[in-house]
Amino acid sequence: MNKFLYISMIALCVTNLNARTGETPTILAFGDSITSRSDSYRSVLVPALTAKQLAFEFIGPNKDKISAHAGYGGKNTKYLLSISKDVYSKYPADIVMFHSGHNSFSEDKPVQGIVRDTINDKVHPNPSGAKKMAAKWLDALLPLLEKNDAKKARKATDKPEQ
Repeated sequence: MNKFLYISMIALCVTNLNARTGETPTILAFGDSITSRSDSYRSVLVPALTAKQLAFEFIGPNKDKISAHAGYGGKNTKYLLSISKDVYSKYPADIVMFHSGHNSFSEDKPVQGIVRDTINDKVHPNPSGAKKMAAKWLDALLPLLEKNDAKKARKATDKPEQ
């Protein structure tokens, strides 16, 4: 197996926004401690999305001062995969952000560029790393949420007057 693929993080955004156009899109942030921590990418991403005044709602079985989420500290990708169907069946989101893979970094030799943006444990992102991660998620989410808001606005103007 390609070692780079083995130690690299998995970051995936899956969407089904067309099915619920006009409603507030739901987002499930699903992953390991990088997702669950209150100083994670969510601490940058949620305020950035809010500042754009886009409709969205984070959902999930866990909640902190930032948002709801499905983050599980210390769990690896195999574990997250094993619970993914159950979590999604209880929290069927329009957008699923899946982030996993960092827990193998403590056992493997991490990619140097990733280590540079972590705290002393060489796994969890420092503020710079959290900002970089949030920027990537923001780049993926903005087109989806903006498209949904535009459809919602068009739908509202198409309603007959009463």
